[in-house]
Amino acid sequence: MNARVPILIAHVALIGAIVSVGCDPNPPFVGRPAGAPADAIVFLITGYTNGNIEPCNCPGQPRGGLSRRKPLVDSLRPGGGEVFLLDNGNSVLLTPEPVADQYIWAGLGRLGYDAMAVGDQELDRGPAFFADAARAAGLPLVATNVRFVDRQKTPLGPTHRLIERGGRQVLVLSVVGPGAMHFATPQVRQEIEVLAPARAVADTLNGLRADWRARRPDAIVVLAVLDPTERDAAVAAMPSDVDLVVLSTERDRDVKAEKIGAMPVVFAPAMGRQVAAAEFRPGPGGRMRLSRAVGHPVEQMLPRDRKLWELYQSYTYDAQQRSLRLLGKAGGVKLIPSAQCGQCHAAQYQAWRKTKHGQAWATIVREGRTADPECMRCHTTGFGYQGGFRTAADAPSLADVGCQNCHQVDLGNMPPKRRVAVSEMTCRGCHTEPKSPKFEIAVYGPKVTCPKGRAVAATTRPLE
Repeated sequence: MNARVPILIAHVALIGAIVSVGCDPNPPFVGRPAGAPADAIVFLITGYTNGNIEPCNCPGQPRGGLSRRKPLVDSLRPGGGEVFLLDNGNSVLLTPEPVADQYIWAGLGRLGYDAMAVGDQELDRGPAFFADAARAAGLPLVATNVRFVDRQKTPLGPTHRLIERGGRQVLVLSVVGPGAMHFATPQVRQEIEVLAPARAVADTLNGLRADWRARRPDAIVVLAVLDPTERDAAVAAMPSDVDLVVLSTERDRDVKAEKIGAMPVVFAPAMGRQVAAAEFRPGPGGRMRLSRAVGHPVEQMLPRDRKLWELYQSYTYDAQQRSLRLLGKAGGVKLIPSAQCGQCHAAQYQAWRKTKHGQAWATIVREGRTADPECMRCHTTGFGYQGGFRTAADAPSLADVGCQNCHQVDLGNMPPKRRVAVSEMTCRGCHTEPKSPKFEIAVYGPKVTCPKGRAVAATTRPLE
């Protein structure tokens, strides 16, 4: 292996050898394989993430998760090189989940993809909404055969991406099949037009051929989200210029170089459990040909990317807060400083000030992360919500983990007539595995529990 490859690659290779292949004399390659020609091209391929930001907490050591996918991907593309990262779409859950959607797109935006397909599940969110959200997250969408009906037939995104790296050029297109859109809502069907996949690819390539007189791209890849009933016919109709069609699968399937008719194909791994690596080498006449494809498992023992793991922390917090509001526990809450609660609950307020909750803001001040939203959510009161914490200059009285973070009541508009208990679910909105891996409610709960005692009438005016 090239000596310049980071040490992390060796760690990943060792893990892969122990976990995935045992004593296999031909283990999957990591990064550029030993002995590969310098002009080889490698495509790293994911797809059908289906909303899996992190794997479930179920038994069996489930694979996956964006926080582990990134270190694996980084190890497979050391220093960039002629390695290209592609995603085959359907990143979100089949059933719309606004909080999960926001975070899966933000997470994918941090992985450094070169091109991403548009799947039927993304379109189901509303094509215009998804296009705007993708741009905001920095996702490099490609939409060769999807265009808006009422916007002068403009494409949902770029019809192709020509990517240059390491002296190589690759052209990426993306199609979704009409069959995959069978369950689209009438509103989605009215908003977009889905062209025949092979015809759209042919028309796009015909429009680009004039630029190929100087140089044809080294590889032409089509990312395709196709229903199984239309798959073979759509692939067989693809122009002969196409070098690889990437297909989706909703189940575990061995990653390998395959063909449908004469067309080379690779199925993107499902549910984020693997990253596929497809290697191209020069063939007869110098044209690049698919030589092999292997899957690299996203195992639980891989290191986590810190920022993506913290992003998951933010997701769990926002998802829990949304759940509490839907349950009516915190809907329409007027956020107030803890000191205002202390006017009636003096003993509880003084006890709170001495806890880590009462000094939570100082923690991120020491770490220099007072502008990091993934810290502020759980170290302030109401960050991200109307009337909540924004900055220490704007709302200093809402710094720290205030009374309402835990009690989830509208103390500003309707003081409760009875003591409001705090559930473990509320605690775990912030005390998640990413930040509090050793959290146990029986151990840590008593350290922040308010002392018992009757409230006294306020003797001062409420704080403004």
